[in-house]
Amino acid sequence: MTDKQGRPVSGCSIDDEGRTTEEAIVTGPDGRFTLYKSPGTYKVTVVCPGTAYRRTTVNLTVPSGDRKAGVDFTITVEPT
Repeated sequence: MTDKQGRPVSGCSIDDEGRTTEEAIVTGPDGRFTLYKSPGTYKVTVVCPGTAYRRTTVNLTVPSGDRKAGVDFTITVEPT
């Protein structure tokens, strides 16, 4: 995840609909995070507490083929 200038945004919480565990997913120092999902489409919400970035929600589509798949994508957050 990056800001408008392309800089990584770390420490943001990631929430996805349908998650069955309580394990926290947080962006790392490089702005990256990992979700492992079964094929389908999910809403993923990013919240960056203590920052000026607004809450961002995107649709994530995991292609069919494997029982579980990882998808690499970028969310660009913007200030409120």
